[in-house]
Amino acid sequence: MAERTAISSKLKLTVSYQDHEGAQKKRQMTFAHLKPSAEPESITAAAAAIGTLQDDPITSIREVIENEITA
Repeated sequence: MAERTAISSKLKLTVSYQDHEGAQKKRQMTFAHLKPSAEPESITAAAAAIGTLQDDPITSIREVIENEITA
């Protein structure tokens, strides 16, 4: 039987901003080595803290998990 094992996790934040011409844009920030045991509440709190350090609002919080599949 095949098994799935989480080998890495990243926090990906999307930020919305307006460029110098007034067009709405988005950019992403990625933070590697997120603890696999991190609770969703802790992830949200960390993203909110990061958001207070910049002018542009965070519009999306995502956790990206990479798995290894073995047979």
